[in-house]
Amino acid sequence: MNLEDVGCREELAQSIIPLLEKDARVAEVGYYGSMADGTADCYSDIDLRVQLTDVSDRVFAEALPDLVRPVGSLLIEGWGLSALPDQYVRTFYFDAYPLFWHVDIACDSDEHVDGVDIQQDYHWEQMFKIWIDVVSSLLRGEDTTAYYEGFISRWRDVSSVQDLEPAAKLSQYLDWYAERTRGRGAPCEAVYRRCDEVRHLYLLC
Repeated sequence: MNLEDVGCREELAQSIIPLLEKDARVAEVGYYGSMADGTADCYSDIDLRVQLTDVSDRVFAEALPDLVRPVGSLLIEGWGLSALPDQYVRTFYFDAYPLFWHVDIACDSDEHVDGVDIQQDYHWEQMFKIWIDVVSSLLRGEDTTAYYEGFISRWRDVSSVQDLEPAAKLSQYLDWYAERTRGRGAPCEAVYRRCDEVRHLYLLC
């Protein structure tokens, strides 16, 4: 799918919004982020916010994968860990769409249930998600490679790649993280293959 065809991204959003609106627990659905303020570019994701009634934010967040599944096969159904434990944000990457166009759904409810236990769980997909975001920043001309490197350097010596360009560093970091994830028995191959496609299209071109 051509990233320049952002109409397809809007179609993705508009296929999800009715699924949320027809749920009796949803009072309102709206955009936030770059698609709300008009600053979105072809690498921007889709940010949606749901205002809930008569349900806790956690219960609804846990139900979201089943609600959005009619849109298509999910590559990743993750959590916005940086928002926890105060807010639940689910992140969805659909097989049929570019990884940059993932969907974040923030859940707002007067009934909040603490999510610190989710934050403390092992989420192997998180570093792949961050890698995709850092690649999109690089394609916009903003080098946030050091942010990703900060995570990698917690368990791997990165000195051997310090003289490389940011794109080459990110390429190496992807393989290092995939190797670590496989070693921990995580089912990461489908996600790695899609990230590898992004690497060859945008980092190694």
